[in-house]
Amino acid sequence: MVAGHGRPGDLHPHSAALPVAVVEAGQALLESGALAGHIGISVQRVLVGFALGAGAGLVLGSLLGLSRAADALLHPTVGAFRAVPSLAWVPLILLWIGIGEDGKYLLIAIGAFFPVFTSVHSALRHVDAQLVE
Repeated sequence: MVAGHGRPGDLHPHSAALPVAVVEAGQALLESGALAGHIGISVQRVLVGFALGAGAGLVLGSLLGLSRAADALLHPTVGAFRAVPSLAWVPLILLWIGIGEDGKYLLIAIGAFFPVFTSVHSALRHVDAQLVE
């Protein structure tokens, strides 16, 4: 509730959208056909961003998982980047890349990179060395 606007618990149109307004806006997008286009673009962003992030995580995780020298050299740097909270990447990407599509792809790629990297790196580190050869 905004101070000075009605009773406690009342929603003011300037502070939050009323549920009925959200449903009406969704219905209008659905009827105009624009909703399918928005969903398609969002799915494309997720697929491209995930492919980029997972691919990079697979390559770097494999490199560091199979090479002790690469692991000693690069793992501290990857760990430092992993320590950056997800929300902290948003303003950094906006400053570096801007609000365009590239920044959106990069943000999704960062979200996909670390779980894939960690899984591949850890899996290769725990495999018997004779099996890897």
